[in-house]
Amino acid sequence: MFTRTLLAFTAILSIAAGGVFAQEQSGTLFGTVSNEDGAFVRGVSVTVASPALIGTLTIKTNERGYYFLPALPVGSYAISFEAEGYTSLRHDGIDLNAGAQLRVNAILEHGALGEQVITISGDAPLIDVKSSDTGMSISRKVFDALPKGRDFTDIVTIAPGANYENISGGLQIDGASAAENVFYIDGVDVTSFYSGLPTQTTPYEFIDEIQVRTGGYEAEFGGALGGVVNVISRGGGDEFHGDVSYHFNADWLDGAARPTLRINPVDDTTAEYITYPKDEYARNEIGASLGGPLLDDRAWFYLSYMPVFHDTTRTVNFRDSGDNIYLTRDYEHEQRTHRLFGKVTTQLGGKLRVTGSFMSDWTKTMGDLPSADGSDEPDIDPSYSKRGSEEPGYFLSLSGDWTISDNLYANFRSSFHRTDYHQIGANQEILYRFYGNMEQLFGDDPAFQAIPDELVPPPYYMSRPEEFYTAKDLQEKFSYSNDLTWFLDDFAGSHTIKAGAQYNYIHNDVDSTYT
Repeated sequence: MFTRTLLAFTAILSIAAGGVFAQEQSGTLFGTVSNEDGAFVRGVSVTVASPALIGTLTIKTNERGYYFLPALPVGSYAISFEAEGYTSLRHDGIDLNAGAQLRVNAILEHGALGEQVITISGDAPLIDVKSSDTGMSISRKVFDALPKGRDFTDIVTIAPGANYENISGGLQIDGASAAENVFYIDGVDVTSFYSGLPTQTTPYEFIDEIQVRTGGYEAEFGGALGGVVNVISRGGGDEFHGDVSYHFNADWLDGAARPTLRINPVDDTTAEYITYPKDEYARNEIGASLGGPLLDDRAWFYLSYMPVFHDTTRTVNFRDSGDNIYLTRDYEHEQRTHRLFGKVTTQLGGKLRVTGSFMSDWTKTMGDLPSADGSDEPDIDPSYSKRGSEEPGYFLSLSGDWTISDNLYANFRSSFHRTDYHQIGANQEILYRFYGNMEQLFGDDPAFQAIPDELVPPPYYMSRPEEFYTAKDLQEKFSYSNDLTWFLDDFAGSHTIKAGAQYNYIHNDVDSTYT
C-alpha cells in the first residue's frame, strides 16, 4: 500500500510539473514565537508580505510556537505576528536570498489584539546559521551600484575566492579551472559542454540576484567540481513597471592601441614590439521591459527585449616575407544579437506557486576579419565579407512549489536548453592536394611525360587553402526532478529531511571537419 501511494504521489508531481529540476531559486523563513514570560505561544497567525510575493501567506505556529515558511521567492519581506490576548508585532526589512534559511523569532507582549502594532525595522542583516555552503549573493541593489560590463559574468569576481585567470580558461573559483564550474539561469544549466562557460549572454536588466557558491553546496548542484553561479531573473509585480535603456561604446572611447611583442619575421632570433592599427567599432544596445499583473492576486508577467548592434572595421597592412607592406585594405564585421526574456508567475489557491520563464539569445555575425598582423591572404574564396556564423539559442523553464501542509512541501522543476552554432560561407569546393614532387615520382613514365606542362602541379600543390569548418554544433539539455521536504520540530530539536530524484538528458550533434 505504501509503495502504491508513493508511486501515485510521484506521478502526480510529474504530471503537474511536466519535468523538473531542483536548483535553489527561493529561501526559507522560520522561527519561534514566545511571550514575555518565555512560554511558547501556539496558534499565532504568522503572515509574510513582499513585493516578490503574490498576495500574502499566513500560517499558524504549532504547540511549541514554531513556524516554517519554505520556498519563498527572493526579495525583501515583512512578517506580522498576531494572536488573541497579545499586541501585534511586525518585523520589516528582511532580505531573503536564494537558498537562505533565516530565523526570525518573536516575543509578544500581553495586550488586546489590534490595540497597537510594534514594528521592528532596520538594516541589520539576519544570519543564516543552517546553510553549510560558502560564497555570496549579489542583489540588484548591489550590482546596480557597481561599475561592470554588460554580462552577469563580469561581476561574479567580487565573491571571495572567485577570479578571472586566462591560464585556467576563464572564471576560477577556489583554484578550480573554468571548465569545472556550472552556470544556472532560473535553474537551467546553461554551461557549455566544452569550455565550462555560459552559453547564454544575460544582461543585468534581466536579473534580480546573482548567487556565487564556492563550496559546501547541496546535491542539487551535482556536476560542479568548481563553483556554482546561480542567476535568478526578474519578475512582475502588483503594479505595472517598466524601463527603457541605451548603452553605447566605441573605439574612440578607448585608450590608444598597445604595442604587441612578436618575433621579427626576418630574424627569428630577435623579438620586437610593433603597434598594429586599432580596430574601429561602435556598439549600440537598446532595451525595453514591462512587468505587472496579469490577474489581481493570481498572476504576474515580465517581458524584456534587448538587441545589440556591433560593427567593426579593421585596417590590415599585408606584409611579404621581408616584412614589407605590399597592400592595405579595410574589412567589415557586423554582429547582431537579439535577446528576449519573458516570465510568468502564478499563485494557485494559496498552496501552489508555478513559474515559467523563457529566454532567447540569437547571435549572427557576418564578415570575417583577417589577422591584424597581415599574415593572412588578402583575397580568399568566398570573400571575407561572405563568411560568418550563426548561433540561435534558447531555454524554457517550468517550476512549481506546493505547500502540502505546514511542515511538508514539494518542489518540481523542468528545463530545456538548446544552442545550435554553425559557420557560414566556407569554401566547399573539392580540395586537391599533392604530397610530393610529381616530376621526381613519375618523371620516367611515358604517360606522365605526355601531360602538358601547364597541367602538372608544382611540388606539394594545394588547389586552395585548407579550412576547418563547423557545419553544425547542436547542444541540448533536458532536466527533470522532483523533491519533497519534511520539516520536523520536537524537543530533540528541529530537523529538515529532503529527498528527491533527478533525470538529465544531454545531447550533442557535431559536424566539424576540414572542407
